[in-house]
Amino acid sequence: MAENPTYEKLEQRIKELKKEAAGHKQTEEYLKETEQKFQRLTESLLDTVYEFDREGRFTYVNEAGTHMFGYSREEILNGLRVQDTMVERDRDLSRSAIGEIFKGNTILGERTFLRKDGTQFIGEIHSGPIYKGEKVVGVRGVLRDITTSKQAEEALRKKTRDLGERVKELNCLYNISHLVEKPDISLEEILQETVDLIPLSWQFPEITCARLILQDHTFTTDNFNETVWRQASDIVVHGERIGTLEVIYLEKRPENDEGPFLKEERSLINAIVERLGKIVERKQTQEALRKAHDELERRVQERTAELAQANKELQAGIVERKRAEQALKEKGEALKIKTHNLKEVNTALRVLLKRRDDDKKELEEKVLFNVKELIVPYLEKLKTSKLNERQRTFVDVLESNLEDITSPFSQKLSYWYLKFTPTEIQVANLVKHGKTTKEVAEFLNLSSQTIEFHRKNIREKIGIKNKKANLRTHLLSIQ
Repeated sequence: MAENPTYEKLEQRIKELKKEAAGHKQTEEYLKETEQKFQRLTESLLDTVYEFDREGRFTYVNEAGTHMFGYSREEILNGLRVQDTMVERDRDLSRSAIGEIFKGNTILGERTFLRKDGTQFIGEIHSGPIYKGEKVVGVRGVLRDITTSKQAEEALRKKTRDLGERVKELNCLYNISHLVEKPDISLEEILQETVDLIPLSWQFPEITCARLILQDHTFTTDNFNETVWRQASDIVVHGERIGTLEVIYLEKRPENDEGPFLKEERSLINAIVERLGKIVERKQTQEALRKAHDELERRVQERTAELAQANKELQAGIVERKRAEQALKEKGEALKIKTHNLKEVNTALRVLLKRRDDDKKELEEKVLFNVKELIVPYLEKLKTSKLNERQRTFVDVLESNLEDITSPFSQKLSYWYLKFTPTEIQVANLVKHGKTTKEVAEFLNLSSQTIEFHRKNIREKIGIKNKKANLRTHLLSIQ
């Protein structure tokens, strides 16, 4: 038969239970304070922080999420599902991703979301599992609105593509001008080589062919074939239509400004036929001059009087030819200037891209420093306190999630902050907020001598040891 406990043993056990209960209460209050600080941090973020269950129903969303989606917090938490906030085409992908998360995987990707008013935005998500023990009970993640950056990237890609198209157009016109300058080249050779140049200057050269019809002559690319996707322009000389230039796509392409063709391609084909008209006109003039010269040679002995008049006409033709050559030369110089301007535009674009990267780096450093300064020290204290298994699991999950959030840019933290220990970060943070040595010691439950020791280490690490510099002012300046 078991012996009944004595009064002294019961009294001793009661004291132990009271002491244990007081310890648990203190731990719970500390955990509650830490949770409140983490809650305030989460609510201060500009990105949406969310949690939802296995059915996709939201169980938590911070203030930024209400602004991003246009719903009140009550509307979001009162049965709104993740799939309800996405466009139709992304919903199946979202269900599949949720399934992966409940298998213990982390998901990073982009989705198109719907606001309450029906407008859309592009979001970058980073989601991971919420554990209860070893079981996944929900999903936690961060959503960032990247619509503006996506639009900027698309505008840059379009500008780059447009610049590439303009360069191709300039090269086409320049090469046509260069053909005319070749000695002893015939009009037929100029026209055929011009037709062969055209496909390279259109959007889809691999499926582009061309045909030039000039009076009774036809010039085509080797792959020419007639289709319904056709762009054409007439060749006019002295106000009379003498031919047609056609550019044809052999395969269907998306609708654009003029069928599948760009408005710039319409301008280019018009410029080409205008140039061809002048070339034909010039060649006709040269041929007329040649015939006139032959006629003059034949009649020189018969009509000496007419020779002087013919020579005047010949000189006038030569002057006209020189004027035309000068015009072509000036256009060549204009093309060089345009090419130089394009290079300057590319330089400006590279500067803008570098500035965007610098801004991104600065933001990443500030986020990582704030986590290490304001959260990690308290996590370290919490881990060393007396926790039960369930509380320790929560702390481990919290620490793991913080590492997941900050890991993409953990190597980019400022040089000064990487040198501080967790205790020095706590001391620096309190000094930065105007606390005295005594107040810091009371807050951290350390002696004033210990706080002075840490202050000296901080001054040494940031390079102001033995200098008449205010520590708080210097800490504020290097954030």
